[in-house]
Amino acid sequence: MNATIQHLLQLPKYGKGIGLHRMDFLTASLQSTDWWQRVIPINIVGTDGKGSTTAIVSSIFTALGLKCGRYTSPHLFRFNERIAINDIEICDADLEYYSNHISQLCEQYRTQYPHEEFGAFEIFTAIALHYFHAHRVQIVVLEAGIGGRYDSTRILSRQWGALTSVSLEHTQLLGNSITEIAYDKMDILPAGGNLVVGNLSPALSLPMATYARLKGVQLILASEACHTLSYNLIDNQMIVDVQLGALHWKRLISKLVGVHQLSNLQVAITLCWQIIQDELPTIPSERFIEAVQQAMANIRWRGRLEKISTQPTIYIDVGHTADALHHLKVSYLKIKNAETLLVFGVSEGRNVEQLFRMVSMVADEIIVTTASHRGAMAKEVFNIVRASTPKNIPIALIPDLQDAVPIAQKKAIENKQEILVAGSLFLAIEAQTITTGGQLAGLNFF
Repeated sequence: MNATIQHLLQLPKYGKGIGLHRMDFLTASLQSTDWWQRVIPINIVGTDGKGSTTAIVSSIFTALGLKCGRYTSPHLFRFNERIAINDIEICDADLEYYSNHISQLCEQYRTQYPHEEFGAFEIFTAIALHYFHAHRVQIVVLEAGIGGRYDSTRILSRQWGALTSVSLEHTQLLGNSITEIAYDKMDILPAGGNLVVGNLSPALSLPMATYARLKGVQLILASEACHTLSYNLIDNQMIVDVQLGALHWKRLISKLVGVHQLSNLQVAITLCWQIIQDELPTIPSERFIEAVQQAMANIRWRGRLEKISTQPTIYIDVGHTADALHHLKVSYLKIKNAETLLVFGVSEGRNVEQLFRMVSMVADEIIVTTASHRGAMAKEVFNIVRASTPKNIPIALIPDLQDAVPIAQKKAIENKQEILVAGSLFLAIEAQTITTGGQLAGLNFF
């Protein structure tokens, strides 16, 4: 493993309490530059969908010929995925340079405040922002880590943002209700900001509208501004008919597959068009239409209902919340072409029964297994899954994923089945690595 990446992945996940003051120190030299004042920051928050939305937004601006920085988390296969300019990931040499620079700043800070402790996400975010400054990106799209109010990416926020979805998550940090969590995420933008909102629970409409008014933030409902007229899922792409005001995309080809991606697309193009009209008015609508077509036809965002094999057909999905797995089920059932062998496992601390219930109906046969990284005990998962599975559906326990994948492949070929690997981000990525002949030791999760 690259020594710099090894160092970054060994950093404490969380700092000592809220770290916005530490982020302020790490970016102080940037805040005094013309670039900091000129760059257009776009902040993306949400429980699910914020990574895909970040990818769509940055791909559209890249297709428009603008220099666009993209910051996302977590990475799936390599750390460098987190930081990119015009879809080109940061190289190892630049990552080492900016990592060393931020480490020096951290040491300076600790000499003044020896009891402070930086969190990894603070350092990752600072590396990204210094890298984007050095390359003078015109737009930077920042995916929040957790919430919005205290998230490190809030250090660079201004007029534009999106809230993709809200469900119960990180309740110990964000609050014990959907409303509290929504308020926390809305705090990513300062007064005067414009927040494009995805499909949320109707129960949130009034509280969010009131909170936005008190904050001085304008809410823009993507579902009211942008309309999906029709869609069709075909194997590894989606054909969409979508309209935004006078702008109309007929048979828009999207490489992001899934019913849930329709909301992400609506949020992204609504947000981009609002920004163009307000900040980049020289870009004509025709050019924007072409850029969306180009971006969606070329976008590749790994691990989202991704077909990784055809002999046999294997899909993986990195979704690991109840909402994400529900959306996976709805989308997968629209493209399912054969009986399905579900390879299922979850990460430590997850509600097995709740997650399995979301995807159980896609399965004609089940293999319960576990990822080598933070996987829940396969036997415990198996007992819960077996108790929730009809007796006519075969179910097997194969604790080691490196055994489970080839056995699933052999079964699928013999029985003319297709395979869906779901339940855990780590399970999906490790299964893809095994399928393609890679080594699990080469994966560096955080």
